[in-house]
Amino acid sequence: MHGVLLSLALCMQPPVGDDAHTFEALVEQADAARDEGQHADAANLHLDAFDKLPPDQQVGLIGEIALDNAIDSVNRAQAQPQGDEVRLRLAQTLAAALRAREAAALSDAADPPPQRWREVLETLEAEEAKRQAAEAHEPRAVLLTPPDEGRGDHEAAQRGARAGMASGLLLTAGGVGLIASGVATRVRVDGIADERRLQPGHGLSTADVAAYDAALDDWQANGRLTSTVMIAGGATATVAGVALAAWSGMRLRRHKRAEFSWVPVAGPTQAGLTLRVRHR
Repeated sequence: MHGVLLSLALCMQPPVGDDAHTFEALVEQADAARDEGQHADAANLHLDAFDKLPPDQQVGLIGEIALDNAIDSVNRAQAQPQGDEVRLRLAQTLAAALRAREAAALSDAADPPPQRWREVLETLEAEEAKRQAAEAHEPRAVLLTPPDEGRGDHEAAQRGARAGMASGLLLTAGGVGLIASGVATRVRVDGIADERRLQPGHGLSTADVAAYDAALDDWQANGRLTSTVMIAGGATATVAGVALAAWSGMRLRRHKRAEFSWVPVAGPTQAGLTLRVRHR
């Protein structure tokens, strides 16, 4: 019926200008979408067609029929995807059309807007207000546990534990390296002493050889003492590094413990509890 009325209106007052063919094409597309049951698409196409009309025709019969067609399609599109979006668009278009029609009626350029438009607009605005109120009352989690006032302390403890582990590992590596250096020093000192030790019969007297060997023994003893100190220091550093890394690791695990709490979930249509897990 609306299609027939719109065809008659087009005959009486056809659109003018470059948008004439576009308007007619949009109306045909809207009728095709309606016939296929795509009412949300049909409504958008009717609103597109209305927007193509010049202002003087939007407040006239063609504009009125185009908006009525959009209203009819919107009512059929409630359960379809994009139904909410096209309803919001229709409300915005209707509000602007009512203002334009009222202004035109004051100058006798058009009839007053039909009362049904106001009723449709009021319905759409009430539905939008209800939807926004429902979104504002969506379920939210309410924490049973108080705010974690010690969170900063835990984070500082974690940073300290990580630094301790790094220091322990470095100390261990240094200790192992010092032990290796001490052993290498002992081997080198003994090797040099053996190479330089003289035997009687090389043109030297027994007393000279004894004096030389005594000096060499003193040098070897000092070298061995140095290597012993290095090995002992390395062993001490290694033990201390392992202990520091282990203690820091235990601190880090202790400050990363998981906390569990029950969180109530409340909403306009549901209520219950959910388990909240937090790692610190």
